[in-house]
Amino acid sequence: MDCKRYLTPKDITEGSANLNLAFVAQIFHQRNGLSTDSKKISFAELMTDDEQMSREERCFRLWINSLGISSYVNNLFEDVRNGWVLLEVLDKVSPGSVNWKHATKPPIKMPFRKLENCNQNLRSSSQGKEIADADILKWANKKVKNTGRTSQMDSFKDKQLSSGIFFLQLLSAVEPRVVNWNLVTKGESDDEKKLNATYIISVARKLGCSIFLLPEDIMEVNQKMILMLTAAIMYWSLQQSRDESESSPSSVAATPSVSGDEDNSVGAEISNLSIDDAGSDTTVFILIDLLVFVSNAVVGAVAGVELEPPSDEPYLSTSLQDFWGRRWNLMVTNSLRHTVYKPVKSVLPAKDWATATAVIATFIVSGLMHELLFYYVVPVSPTWEMTSFFVLHGICLVVELKVKRAMARKYEFPTVVARLLTVGFIILTSFWLFFPPLIKSGADVKALEEFKFFVDYVKNLFTSPWM
Repeated sequence: MDCKRYLTPKDITEGSANLNLAFVAQIFHQRNGLSTDSKKISFAELMTDDEQMSREERCFRLWINSLGISSYVNNLFEDVRNGWVLLEVLDKVSPGSVNWKHATKPPIKMPFRKLENCNQNLRSSSQGKEIADADILKWANKKVKNTGRTSQMDSFKDKQLSSGIFFLQLLSAVEPRVVNWNLVTKGESDDEKKLNATYIISVARKLGCSIFLLPEDIMEVNQKMILMLTAAIMYWSLQQSRDESESSPSSVAATPSVSGDEDNSVGAEISNLSIDDAGSDTTVFILIDLLVFVSNAVVGAVAGVELEPPSDEPYLSTSLQDFWGRRWNLMVTNSLRHTVYKPVKSVLPAKDWATATAVIATFIVSGLMHELLFYYVVPVSPTWEMTSFFVLHGICLVVELKVKRAMARKYEFPTVVARLLTVGFIILTSFWLFFPPLIKSGADVKALEEFKFFVDYVKNLFTSPWM
């Protein structure tokens, strides 16, 4: 091998680090085993898996990692075998669908624990209305047809899709200004097809669609990837329609269907994308949201910090559990959950009443906190009406949970009716028990005066002559 003979067997057995390093370096220098002719190297030969399967694995892996779950997937086939990652994905796309008490977090040594996770994946994913491939296909064809074009796809493996023209027309149908037709080719040759496919991915990502497929998937008409591309465009389109409807609720009744047709069965079947009715909007919650929005804007302008909203559209609550647990005053809710609810529930021996007792205790603590807070604002002896308000809601919430469990969700009110009942009950009890002590003590007037002073201060701050 033409290596220099400056190393003896004794040097190797004695473990001289420097000499051994020099010996290995000499061997690498003389015979490194690497080819200098890069043209002879075929990257396809280095791929042990099927190329198409590798692209699909990459697509799904990137999508899972883009969801922002705690686990990170390096290899789709290996990392999802214990079922935990898929449970995180299901809980992300459909919050509350996973019962984490029956899930086991890695590392999992016992095989039946992995099986439990996988079984829960099957149960959770089977909930709700299933959208068939035919529904997505029908939606896409109708969207393009409504623009006056004649292009249609027979299935997701239609070879005519390789030109990319249909998807560019579909993108133009959901957003007319997004496609620059001067950049579109006829899609006859492979080069033209690749240009169109690359442009499709670029335009879809520009709109905000979650796209992870490659141009080759469109050119080769990979059925799974074509389906995912169409579904991503459909999801974005329905989301836009929902946002527009929520921003202008008075025009919902006069708005045409999502697809522009008289039949809107596809959009109606997707519960997470359907346009929610705008009933139950109340002046109280809208005013609070407006004040929070103004406060966040002021703090963001002054300090450059974006505050987390304290509530999540409480006027859309469909139950007391939804209102107090997931929508109203989220920071306090999370604090009380970890400082009162969970500790009380963990020390009670009776499991049947542990939840009810913990709920009541949490509401009592919340009521006492409000009494103390308003006593600090206006030093007047408490009337305990405010505590009674929270105790009443705690009892009603326990009754609601018991009724839900007894009926096992066999009967549920329509969304609009549930919202009206929930928000109506909250407003009625608020004006009965919550607001009277504030009005009697003058806390509401004092709070409005302080808010007015704050607004005047900010106004003077931005209108000062030295600004």
